[in-house]
Amino acid sequence: MGNGAGSASFSGASGGTTRTTQDGGINRLSDLNPNDIESIEVLKGPSAAAIYGTRANAGVILIKTKRGAAGETRVSFNQDLGYAEASRLIGVEGWTDKKIDYFYTGGRAAREKAALAAATASGKIFDYEKEVYGNRGFLRNSAVTVSGGTDRTRFYVSASTAKEDGIVKKTDFERSSVRANLDQKIGKLIDLSVSSNYIRSGNRRGYFGNDNNGISVSYNLPYLPNYVDLHKDPVTGLFPSSAPYTPENPLAVLERSINEEKTNRFVQAATATVRIIDTDNTSLRFAAQGGLDFAATNATLFLPSDLQSQQDLANPGAVRLSRNNYFNTNLQGFLIYDWKLLGGGLSLTSQVGAVRLSTDSRLSYSQGLGLVPGPPTPEVAAIQTQNSFQRRSTDVGYVAQQELNFRDQVVATAGIRFDKSTLNADVTKLYAFPKASLAVNLAKFGFWGIEQVSQAKLRVAYGQTGGLPGFGASYFPLVGAATGGANGYIQSVTLGNPNIAPETASELEGGLDLSFLDNKILLETTVYEKKVNNLINSFALSPGTGVTSIGFFPVGD
Repeated sequence: MGNGAGSASFSGASGGTTRTTQDGGINRLSDLNPNDIESIEVLKGPSAAAIYGTRANAGVILIKTKRGAAGETRVSFNQDLGYAEASRLIGVEGWTDKKIDYFYTGGRAAREKAALAAATASGKIFDYEKEVYGNRGFLRNSAVTVSGGTDRTRFYVSASTAKEDGIVKKTDFERSSVRANLDQKIGKLIDLSVSSNYIRSGNRRGYFGNDNNGISVSYNLPYLPNYVDLHKDPVTGLFPSSAPYTPENPLAVLERSINEEKTNRFVQAATATVRIIDTDNTSLRFAAQGGLDFAATNATLFLPSDLQSQQDLANPGAVRLSRNNYFNTNLQGFLIYDWKLLGGGLSLTSQVGAVRLSTDSRLSYSQGLGLVPGPPTPEVAAIQTQNSFQRRSTDVGYVAQQELNFRDQVVATAGIRFDKSTLNADVTKLYAFPKASLAVNLAKFGFWGIEQVSQAKLRVAYGQTGGLPGFGASYFPLVGAATGGANGYIQSVTLGNPNIAPETASELEGGLDLSFLDNKILLETTVYEKKVNNLINSFALSPGTGVTSIGFFPVGD
């Protein structure tokens, strides 16, 4: 989630008519208040990740937030203050006549030497790297939490606000959030948990992305001689041109352009556990979980018409207002059966369940080119463009798993997950992702006689995970075109694949875990082999086919 402002298409490099290709979407993990995090777990091994099926090809990270504990109500307040600055800048190499001769010849070299001499005489030698990246950003983070409860009702409530200024002026990140986690026992059989989180975040990140068209500040800086004065005229308020060195004056971009966004996000989750059977040796419970995640992002991109990179365009000055909405839901239910045999020496856990995930994205923007003086809105532009994009997808998975633990000497797991998705060409086809693992702790057996070694575990695991294709990858898309003043559509030069399916990663792993001196020293060794089949990728085709690429080509077809 998080397509950002759509700034890539606000660019010449991606087929637009303005001059910037900038960063993609914001990582929405930044919405989490670090003070609310209880633990972060990275699932290790193919067997653990395989339980998530087509969602696990890139790995699985579990983040748990804090819950209340029974006892007296506790109130805490945290205040962090600090600053951020570049610990070491690359530095600027001074220019000399000899160095100019390496770069320029003839009349150009003479002009550059004259400019260097004049700047040296007047003391106008500048360190533009320090001017751009030399800001000391103030950091502040305030948080208050209230937690407590009884044996039956527990609560955790927090509120926080954070503001982080960047090492570049007019760049920053801010976040305000409120969280409420509630746990409630109903009788002896039902446990309920509810979590609510509201976040409002904003960021100003400027124009620092990879850019072949000249607007990027970081792209232009290395090409600027330190004897060229690019500062704003105090009388007119205008910035001089940086030509012929760069296509844009980075100081003008920093002060005059806009690249910012605001996001309002609401996350709601609830879990319920119902104990159907609960005896000493047998238990059966039903665990259900559901949640929703809604985020609304408003973004503004603005390049004024007086920028150097805009002045040679037919319609100088560009502005884009974006509105992106994301609505994700998840629902899952599992039956979990535990029982013990051999006097409790053998513990078994069986579970079956189903998972449903849905995504609804609605992205739109209004863009204007050819701005007149005034506020940065498309309504004052000579050319106005509007666009919208809607994506809906649904994934459904079915899971079965069996776990066995024999006196902590032998631990084994076997399971399988079947997934289907509307992103696949066949939306009804189920794709299987099996898993299995076996661990034997030699230190738990009677023949083990090395007291200093408390664990000597041999383990082996196998699992398959998947990765889903992109939205619309099975179709041959149409693209907008205008002919004779009339709007229409033409075929894209990228082929879809009507047989597209998830890519599959198979991993076989083996390892040895050793613990010494009552687990004071741990040693873990692992070897693994991972193979990816039906890799989802774009492949170039011969120009004679009439198209340039195909979005997916399954290996072996």
